[in-house]
Amino acid sequence: MARIRILHTNPALGPLDYRVPHGMDVGLGSIVRVPLGPREMVGVVWEEAALPTETVGDNRLRNILEVYDVPPLGAPLRRLIEWTADYYLAPPQSVLRMALSSAAALEGIGQRRDGHSVGVGSGYSGHGRAALLVTRTAGCECRPGGAPRGANAHHRRFCG
Repeated sequence: MARIRILHTNPALGPLDYRVPHGMDVGLGSIVRVPLGPREMVGVVWEEAALPTETVGDNRLRNILEVYDVPPLGAPLRRLIEWTADYYLAPPQSVLRMALSSAAALEGIGQRRDGHSVGVGSGYSGHGRAALLVTRTAGCECRPGGAPRGANAHHRRFCG
């Protein structure tokens, strides 16, 4: 059984360990969908030494649900996320969420307002598709009245 450490995009959670199901190929930096209680969350596979946490028994681990078909976050980007979190005294989960800031690209075929179909992540790189995924699953943080310019367009396009 393979055990991996996942950094979620929710700053209220620490890193959590999960089990890799037999036959699933998961590497460092892979963007994955994992269960957390009754819901599912997006996370990134991280080095255990970089994110120490309390170890739980193998019998309490849950399986990873899916590995997204996007390029993994490289070691330099993971080190930058760690450094930024340390420098700004921010949770690494918050910095990861900023690094992967948007989520619609992994949702399959969609419709534009003019009725044309668009493919998964049309025009987005692998990291862009992963970033779109995180925003869609994490929810919108648009705030009417105090939102920056362009936030309403963001809300119409991604939050809907």
